[in-house]
Amino acid sequence: MKLSSREYLLGWATAAIMLYGVTIMLATPSFRQIGKLRQERAGAARKLAVLERTIAQKQEWDTRLAGLQARLNTYPPGKDVTADMLIRLQDMEARNGLKILRREVEKESAHGDLYELAINYKWEGNLQSVVAFLFDLQGEGVMMDANQISIAPNEKRVLRGSMLINAAYCRSPAGGTNENAAKGPTP
Repeated sequence: MKLSSREYLLGWATAAIMLYGVTIMLATPSFRQIGKLRQERAGAARKLAVLERTIAQKQEWDTRLAGLQARLNTYPPGKDVTADMLIRLQDMEARNGLKILRREVEKESAHGDLYELAINYKWEGNLQSVVAFLFDLQGEGVMMDANQISIAPNEKRVLRGSMLINAAYCRSPAGGTNENAAKGPTP
């Protein structure tokens, strides 16, 4: 049996198409893998650039941290600071006319050298007293922050709500002295 040139051409074309199809089937997963690797490499390059910028800014961050730590009150180890924080907040309440309905002090939590005391407040007052209280809270020398504030009017059209106040401070080393610890908490 003799094949014509047309049949040879069709045979070669069929073989080429089959070879191309098999190559595509075998290479597609590799192409996808290469695409994923390129995306991962681009993501790693972005993360590396962020880390390099952060490392380059180390001195600036250390300076900012030292400035913030200098503003924190320092208490001796083992001293209960709850009373100091509540007195401070009570003075702010009286100055601004905010009526506190209930206070719940949570347990002190330590985050390395930084300590935090959370106080849940239920309060009542007008808008002016709430704004003045929050402004006064922000201006305190200690690091205090109001979180999770909720405000709603009651049936008498008086604002009532709750807020979580976080107070941050440091503890002096057991045998060491600190400038802020020597002068005590700032009022």
